[in-house]
Amino acid sequence: MNQPLQTERYLFLAGSLNMLLIIILGALASHALKPQMNIEQQGYWQTALFYHSLHAFTLFLLGFLAQKQPGLVKIWQKLAILNGLGILFFSGGLYVLAMGFQSLHFLIPIGGFIWMIHWGWLSWIWIKPPRLP
Repeated sequence: MNQPLQTERYLFLAGSLNMLLIIILGALASHALKPQMNIEQQGYWQTALFYHSLHAFTLFLLGFLAQKQPGLVKIWQKLAILNGLGILFFSGGLYVLAMGFQSLHFLIPIGGFIWMIHWGWLSWIWIKPPRLP
């Protein structure tokens, strides 16, 4: 199997698994955790779900880009890694904060910064497209 096809499949799989995780985490919060959470914690959880959803969808976008521009597959892979790290640190940090682990709040801005790099790099690609090999 060639690398671009493999990359797009992994990105589509990562997007699908993240969407499944979002549904599970949303249901968990609505049914099991909500009675134990205060309004502020519920807000953290909802914010985490929102940004997690946006960036899970972005994995599908990167999969389509890998499909349409296989010559740039290394770039799409690196952007996917940044995106995944952003999900882990930003949304993951908010999920953990919502569960009362205040000591890990420093993860959230790290994730936000990683997403800034991710989106800035993707924007730069549209401004000044890289040369295809």
